[in-house]
Amino acid sequence: MKKKASEKAAALMAIRPEYVEKIAEGTKTFELRRKIGQEFVERKIPTIAVYSSAPTQRIVGLIEVLKVHHMSLKDLWRLVEGSAGISYIQYQEYFKGVSSGYAIEILRYIPTFYSTLSELGITRPPQNYQFINETQLDQILSKGLM
Repeated sequence: MKKKASEKAAALMAIRPEYVEKIAEGTKTFELRRKIGQEFVERKIPTIAVYSSAPTQRIVGLIEVLKVHHMSLKDLWRLVEGSAGISYIQYQEYFKGVSSGYAIEILRYIPTFYSTLSELGITRPPQNYQFINETQLDQILSKGLM
């Protein structure tokens, strides 16, 4: 059954350029989040469009999601240590005030030619993430893969 254009085809996620670079290099294989929607946990959204925040301010690639882990911060650090692109001190600061967190395990990063948010009809970058539909995902893919 073909998805309707309005259905959730992927998520658009803002990630800082230094972390996008680590993802592209393959040294960062987990993207950490304090909270995330149930669709990720149930693995119903297998693709993330990567919006590289300022100064880049463009969609620069796609992430194929392998799995989303949700666990206590202690257990989560054991899982992601050395693969999340941050130190333990940065990890503690990021997760300050919460008792559990999420790690999106990256199966593959696919660089794409740059797309702007306005090309997708989006006026501002997401704070955490937002869903995009199949038409918007197709617009990113139509620019071509690098």
